[in-house]
Amino acid sequence: TREFVGPYILSDRPYRDSKVLFYRHGSFLLSRQVNLQGEPDTSFAGPDGRRMEDSRLPYFVLPEGVSDPFPEPPEDEDDGDGALNGRYEPLEVLGNSSKGGVYLCRDRQSGREVVVKEARPFVNQGRHQPHDAVACLENERCILQALVGTDAAPRPLDAFQEWEHHFLVMEKVPGLSLNQLMARGELGLVLEGDPTDERVRAFTRTFVRLARALTARVRAIHARGVVIRDLAPQNILLDLESGRVTLIDFESAYSEHAEVASPLIPLATPGFALELQGARPGDKPTREQDLRALGRVLGELLLPVAAFFSLAPERREPLLMHFARERGLPEILVRLILAAEEPARFDALLDEAERTPVPPRVRLRPALDEAALRARIEGAADHLEEEIRRAEDPLVLPTDYRRCVTNRLGVAYGSAGIATALQRMRGAVPERLVQALVTEADRADPRRRPRVLKEHRMTATADKTQTEILPSFVAGSW
Repeated sequence: TREFVGPYILSDRPYRDSKVLFYRHGSFLLSRQVNLQGEPDTSFAGPDGRRMEDSRLPYFVLPEGVSDPFPEPPEDEDDGDGALNGRYEPLEVLGNSSKGGVYLCRDRQSGREVVVKEARPFVNQGRHQPHDAVACLENERCILQALVGTDAAPRPLDAFQEWEHHFLVMEKVPGLSLNQLMARGELGLVLEGDPTDERVRAFTRTFVRLARALTARVRAIHARGVVIRDLAPQNILLDLESGRVTLIDFESAYSEHAEVASPLIPLATPGFALELQGARPGDKPTREQDLRALGRVLGELLLPVAAFFSLAPERREPLLMHFARERGLPEILVRLILAAEEPARFDALLDEAERTPVPPRVRLRPALDEAALRARIEGAADHLEEEIRRAEDPLVLPTDYRRCVTNRLGVAYGSAGIATALQRMRGAVPERLVQALVTEADRADPRRRPRVLKEHRMTATADKTQTEILPSFVAGSW
């Protein structure tokens, strides 16, 4: 392997001087034990027979009592103090991934806090993505340099290589991402079932201001000949105090100017770059794609289900309209969202939205009364019972995908959960499902099923009644 190179495996140690062969001490065979969630247990037997956790840390470590089979002479002690490039003192980890971390650091020369982004060579590279994380970071550096003076993106301050990793230093800008603000309930009304009139008015004002500021930023970036490509809520910072909007993460951005020579990097956030899914190799991203993504970002502020709309785009307008009426929001906000890709119409609607007062909220009557809701529940139960009757295997039901890594009997993710639901909806469970649950549980290896208490095992047999069996599943035995 002398002539080959590959990504450095952080948890491992390279064998001799090889760039592709690494080793560490840990679990090798798939464990037959499971944890409480039913996932494979990664612990292994140590030298003294006790179970040891396979930590898989981002650096090489040998468990206690284990010696290195390929010992090397001890390296000289590193007399550094952890500062990157001898200058940037790490304060906090802002994000981490296989391609590298993002760190908040203190610049010892200026005394300011800066953001340092890391890239590891050969990571994120594949058959359809020839550019590794280092190439993406270099593209981001060039894009940020092209955007200096727009106030739409962080200013690049420095770039350097330390050991095998590459780093880009940027100014720290105030604010949190739109994703963070929505998750905290500081932006949006989706977490409030019955907002007050004042909350509705405040959100409307914030939405319109953000729409104008974000649009101005997108246009300023386009004016520099840059297509953003990955315009999504996690890449937009908003400082609620000042109202400043900043775009970040330009790894896959594309410059239309030849001197920048942007590579075509097919990276974008699902739900916000639908056009890229059907793009052919060599297709260049366009400004129109950015404008469509802008509309999806604004729609996310109302109803954050962009991934669903990518599957059912015809439901986007009616659902946004329904949500606006339900929360008492002006209809013009939805019209703004739908017009984002038409600049002239969008500007006119934006001016109108700023002039339009928010009327007192009219409480909507529920769309479904109690009888209609019960009919929906009965319909769901009918469908499940029909699936159980017709299926070749009654345990193959529409359950949570996590049953594939746990077990298909579980209450949380598997068929016992459906049995529990039918017991509550109908007061009984189809005998075919009960028998299938009993048969599978009876022959299952208990080591492959999580148990709440080690001494509590369910021994279901065919002669048990379902009223005895179902509580055992619900209790968490399997």
